[in-house]
Amino acid sequence: MDRYSLHISPAPAAGSSPMTFDVPDLRTALIVAEINMASGVAEVWQKDRRLASVRRVNAERLPYWQVG
Repeated sequence: MDRYSLHISPAPAAGSSPMTFDVPDLRTALIVAEINMASGVAEVWQKDRRLASVRRVNAERLPYWQVG
């Protein structure tokens, strides 16, 4: 079974430290990012391959994830 890691890099203004989580799947990665990330960028990795980066946009009104 494939395992993934989620790397959260908070925005510099947030003053938080980067975090890393091991997650079982991509859906769980987004849930963990939603819970732990107020701002910044999160990257989803599978071993040494980056699968996606996500950024929470418009958090104060109608938030959505921008995926790159």
